[in-house]
Amino acid sequence: MLIMLLIMLQTAMAQDNKIIKVNLNKVRLEFMLDAEGKPFYSVYYGEKAVIKPSPMGFTLANDSALDKHFELTGSEQTSVDETWKPVWGEVSSIRNHYQQVTIHLKQKSSAGRLMNIIFRVFEDGVGFRYEFPTQPNLKYFIVSNELTGFNLAGDHKTFWIPGDYDTNEYLYTTSKISEIDNRQMVASSTDIAVRVAPDAHAVQTPLMMKSADGLYINIHEAAL
Repeated sequence: MLIMLLIMLQTAMAQDNKIIKVNLNKVRLEFMLDAEGKPFYSVYYGEKAVIKPSPMGFTLANDSALDKHFELTGSEQTSVDETWKPVWGEVSSIRNHYQQVTIHLKQKSSAGRLMNIIFRVFEDGVGFRYEFPTQPNLKYFIVSNELTGFNLAGDHKTFWIPGDYDTNEYLYTTSKISEIDNRQMVASSTDIAVRVAPDAHAVQTPLMMKSADGLYINIHEAAL
């Protein structure tokens, strides 16, 4: 699973004070484990917090948690700067430039389950994915809940449509994040035959936002 945060234009929670930092120009990522071994990440643009410390992890269908009691067993950083040629588009080549850090986590339990988190820091954003290495105590599993959070630094202006399983044909609404409520939009969009939006506060991705000081922020899945 890979999630991308595109950016246009701390708390002392770290386990053993270990904070991993990776930056490329103005974009900086920080990763830490708190006292309970819960993973948190944060994103900065210059000295400005964009994503304040936010949780990571999963709950599995058997009620076991993959979001705490972790210890850091190691990390590696690599740098990539290459170009690739799209099949079609406005430009003939695209630069792929990022700093990558792979964080290796192990749960402090008899099972000792392993989970890696891979971050890529670009000049205009941050992407990350979870990775489960081959291991004897986690062969087959069902994810019942993803716990990845986005603790935004402000109540930004947001451009959104309802998080509907069947359609993206709604008109866009502009409001603050705290004012998102899709019930009226779903109920009134009678020209859309099938409408299924079970969560009144769910929105579709990509989610575009604008901060009060003019920073544009976009949250979306990547590597689709």
